[in-house]
Amino acid sequence: MENLTYVTYDPATGALTGAYIQAPHESHIGCMIEVTPEVHAEWVKYRANEARDGVELLLAESPALPEAVIVAMYEQAVDQHIDTGARAYGYMSILTAISYAEEPAVQRFQLEGQALRAWRSLCYAKCHEVLAAVKAGARAQPTVGQLLAEMPLIDLPPPESFAA
Repeated sequence: MENLTYVTYDPATGALTGAYIQAPHESHIGCMIEVTPEVHAEWVKYRANEARDGVELLLAESPALPEAVIVAMYEQAVDQHIDTGARAYGYMSILTAISYAEEPAVQRFQLEGQALRAWRSLCYAKCHEVLAAVKAGARAQPTVGQLLAEMPLIDLPPPESFAA
């Protein structure tokens, strides 16, 4: 199945529970809604509509999300971001990529694994730096899209530069 951009929701409340760009997981079937990339990037601002076939903006007066929910939301977004980065280099996930970091048999894979492992750490460090700054009142809370825009770049040549 091809990758879809979608959100999952709680069927009872309509609250969105996650945002994904992947082939839908079997547990998501029946509680997912395809969305645009713009909605995906700002998914926490939406809820499933009454018919559960689309999304609608939450009211501006919605109470602030608890810190634990915000941290989980950001970490999930960073997880997806780094998995997407690893997939661009042909790995199933960041976990697959970093498993090559200490494997010297194929230098290219080892170098990619090391670079992607370092990038993962830098992304999480940036995420937690932003969270700390928000908590300290030093900056406004960014949207998920804004947070991801602040993530460091992968320090590797683009995947298309490697010969097949």
